[in-house]
Amino acid sequence: MKFLLWAGLIAAVIWVLRSKKKSSPAAPSPAPSSAKREIEVMLRCADCGTHFPASEAVFDASNTAYCSSEHRQRHAVH
Repeated sequence: MKFLLWAGLIAAVIWVLRSKKKSSPAAPSPAPSSAKREIEVMLRCADCGTHFPASEAVFDASNTAYCSSEHRQRHAVH
């Protein structure tokens, strides 16, 4: 009877250890895809002063950067 109890206990411990090993990652996960993107230049809006990525810039005839077309138009009025 003692033998069956010990065998059951050992089997339970092995089962718990194996289930935890499967659920935990063996190696660190790779960096998110956003970390692989290149660093982009930030520009400052001439109207409101907000910093924004250069790819989202709206430029006027004098090559001044704005964060939106509304700010470009509003600044042109002044």
